[in-house]
Amino acid sequence: ANRLAWRSLETPLGRAALRRQGMPDAALRSRLDPAIDVAEWRRFINAHAFLCVRRTDAQHLMRAEPGRDQAVIAFPTAALIAAGCAPRFCAFNNGHIDRSAPDRRRLRSFGDYRPIAAWVPGTPIREISIHGGIPPSIAFGPAS
Repeated sequence: ANRLAWRSLETPLGRAALRRQGMPDAALRSRLDPAIDVAEWRRFINAHAFLCVRRTDAQHLMRAEPGRDQAVIAFPTAALIAAGCAPRFCAFNNGHIDRSAPDRRRLRSFGDYRPIAAWVPGTPIREISIHGGIPPSIAFGPAS
């Protein structure tokens, strides 16, 4: 759902937080492929962990929420792939609600996220997504 404030979560590993997500249904609807409804898009998006490609992108997100304790955690792509993840990329920031005129908007679709093997060197990547999230062995290290 649209989140106007950070939400706290209790997990088996401790407390976590979900960032604000200012994407109201009406604004989102006008930016989706007509074949996709808002609930279907949110289910798709919520099934993924999203990673910034560049440290500067992560720092930009952190600056958008001053005063919050936040951390940047880096994951080597090779380690994600070795752990069985199938990273997908998107050439643009799909979480951004553009303010362009309706007839000039790029409509979001499931096909925006493509297998990393389909990336052509030199073409833009703004997001990496991992379906199902980051495996605990990567996120927290090997079990002891």
